[in-house]
Amino acid sequence: MKSFKLLTIMAASLVASTMTSVAFASAATFSDTGNSYALSEIQTLSNAGILSGYKDGTFRPNHPMTREEFAVVLAKSLKLTPDASASSQFTDVDGWARPYVGALVNDKLTSGISATQFGAQHLISREQLAVFFIRALGEENFARQMSLSPTFSDAKTIDEYAVPYVAIAQKIGLLKGSANSDGSFQLNPAQSADRQAVARLAYEVYANAGSYQSRVDTMAKTLDILNKSNAAMEAEHSFQMNVALHATGNGSPGQIHTQLALEIDYTKQPAIIHAKGNVSISADGNSGANAQGTIPLEVYEVNGTVHILNPFTNTWDKQSADGSLIPLPNFTQHQSEINMLAADLRATKTGDSYVLTGTLDDHEMNALMGGNDAIPQNVPGLHATPSTTNVTIVIDKHTNLLNSMTLELPPEANGSFAITWSNYNNVAPIQVPQDVLHS
Repeated sequence: MKSFKLLTIMAASLVASTMTSVAFASAATFSDTGNSYALSEIQTLSNAGILSGYKDGTFRPNHPMTREEFAVVLAKSLKLTPDASASSQFTDVDGWARPYVGALVNDKLTSGISATQFGAQHLISREQLAVFFIRALGEENFARQMSLSPTFSDAKTIDEYAVPYVAIAQKIGLLKGSANSDGSFQLNPAQSADRQAVARLAYEVYANAGSYQSRVDTMAKTLDILNKSNAAMEAEHSFQMNVALHATGNGSPGQIHTQLALEIDYTKQPAIIHAKGNVSISADGNSGANAQGTIPLEVYEVNGTVHILNPFTNTWDKQSADGSLIPLPNFTQHQSEINMLAADLRATKTGDSYVLTGTLDDHEMNALMGGNDAIPQNVPGLHATPSTTNVTIVIDKHTNLLNSMTLELPPEANGSFAITWSNYNNVAPIQVPQDVLHS
């Protein structure tokens, strides 16, 4: 059951006992927080009695925090009942922190780093903060169920156990990381978290827990719709797709305009795809000269082989089917791909449909396309793989079957890619000509 404990934070003074033999100041204005990125959060939490500074009037925002110090802060912020006996198995916890570490143990927010060690004197790391706060929000099970991958530039350095927590914290906006020069963000997951970082995250959950909870609920709703659509599509025996693409990209020496139209029939038993249509290409030269042409397209995919009509020789070429030729969205490959899409698409109800919208990066686009490239690599005038793509998916609310998908291509491609589905379970058996099979 999801917990809303953090919504109960109101007035406890949380840091007064987090260091032995150290006295704290209770003023909301500290002498050393003027340049802190968490100045507002520190002052707000101090005014609410949630954070305190040191006796000398400082807050020391850049100082690290130990795990047992953080345990006291977290336990008091959640108003958990202190229980020293619950942490008796840990031999490294100081007496002043033991009741609060025990409170976290009782609430299943921690089990330590081993059977006998809490890691009390270890500095708490950034990835550990993500774990603790996602657990405090009551979203541990959801984070593990989603098993998402973070997109921080240093994601590969995140400890394996913390990956799903960091990922869900990033997706809901709780973790943002530090900006790199190329526009990406890094987490520095193993780096010790300083007091201002703890203050910022504590404030976000303290003041905006409902907002983060709403984001998780929205994600869960989208996941449910995608899972049902996945099951419905898997149960269908045949359907028809109409594919349309139009785009304008920069070529040499001028702009290249591309239009693609395909009608695709699909049958499951036997598994055959037949696609037929054409691609039209025109170029606007800088000298004023124009060039244009239309190329017919016809493809059969059967028995693990793709047969492609060569429009110049009127013969059939063949290659092994690898799922990259026909843009056939497929949510059935991996649950992890469905989870990934659910994290970035938002569902609303419109009439008899669910409308899912969002922006996907290259990796997510390939998952959406069943492992295919987001845009065919060999279409002139198109950027091979767009950095981000706006997506709209329409699903029938009653049947859970796909109605349409529209991709708003990025500026370098300047166009759209659309698929509509129809004729479910009514596609006539596909007859593959013998000259195709024996090509």
